[in-house]
Amino acid sequence: MFGRHPRHPLDLCLPAPRSLDQHPTENDLSDYRKRLLANLLLAYVTTREILDISHEKQARQYNRHHRPVQFEPDDLVWVTALSGIAMGKWRGKKLSPRRDGPYRITQRLSQLTYSLIHTITGQQLSPIHVDRLHRYYSFTIPD
Repeated sequence: MFGRHPRHPLDLCLPAPRSLDQHPTENDLSDYRKRLLANLLLAYVTTREILDISHEKQARQYNRHHRPVQFEPDDLVWVTALSGIAMGKWRGKKLSPRRDGPYRITQRLSQLTYSLIHTITGQQLSPIHVDRLHRYYSFTIPD
């Protein structure tokens, strides 16, 4: 079609490209560059506004059900187990325990991270985020 093979269905709808015997002038290229930059700036601003609205909406939805959790030193907690080699060994998915522990909190490193030690093995864990910790409830306290 028009001396070339159509690659896409859109090629069938559009008119044939004009062959230019002369190259565009510097003024044409400058005008094109200015229009392109103006269009891209408008697209950037619009995208930024949509992203900000989306982030605010996600934060509202998260904060609606989020309850702040704080632990004190010597509290007993469960640690949510990670899949893969993150906990130092391979774990199966379905039948493996979801939480490891109990661990005793030794130190509060920041508002969101804690240092833990396993109550039975004495294994010291690297700083753990509060999202992975769950309060340990038991009728007996392990030694």
